[in-house]
Amino acid sequence: MKQAGIYVIQSLTHPERLYIGSAVNIEDRWRCHKKDLRKNKHHSKQMQRHCNKYGLDDLIFSAVEFCPKEILLSREQEYLDIIDPIFNSCKIAGNMLGFKFSDESIEKLRLSHLGKPNGRKGIKYSKERVEQMRKTFTGMKYPNRKPITEETKEKIRKTLTGRVPTQEARVNMRASNRSKQASKTVYTFIHDEYGSEMCTMYELTKKYNIPKGYINHLCKGAMPSILGWKLLKT
Repeated sequence: MKQAGIYVIQSLTHPERLYIGSAVNIEDRWRCHKKDLRKNKHHSKQMQRHCNKYGLDDLIFSAVEFCPKEILLSREQEYLDIIDPIFNSCKIAGNMLGFKFSDESIEKLRLSHLGKPNGRKGIKYSKERVEQMRKTFTGMKYPNRKPITEETKEKIRKTLTGRVPTQEARVNMRASNRSKQASKTVYTFIHDEYGSEMCTMYELTKKYNIPKGYINHLCKGAMPSILGWKLLKT
């Protein structure tokens, strides 16, 4: 069923990370978001990077409010002003009822508003409107808000129970597990000045203030030595 309204995309692992949007057809808009995220070309770079790291299954989509399309943008702007969602690269409601801005257009909009006062700054929303939005987002972690409740966590757990992860999600989870396993592996590192160290990558980077990426390359065999450190192969 075609329904117009406001929607939110929220991370399960980081509930404070949100995206607020509006659409004349919410269901179709969610399909577009997923399609762009899978193709690694979503207009929100923050959400795309998050999806690449945690997988698409970490993002939960839900409708916040159904309303006539004539007031979609004004409603969306109210949510953007009050919530200030992290995933929204552009904090100005201007989707033109279905039109998708290119990355260049979004950047031009952002630059055009730099140094200019917010056209909506000073607008006071009614207590009823603020209370309605507060109740809508109660439980989501963002500045000055209550943490997600145990009841909400339980609902999310039940929703995900029995869900079969996609092939893409499985690949992301395997990569994540390999990364965690590598971080706990004990290696033997040798250095002409400091001698030898038998420890994990994290412990070495912490002790000698070495960028984690450098040691990661060393352990993967991408480089024979880093800053004088070598990996002793067993």
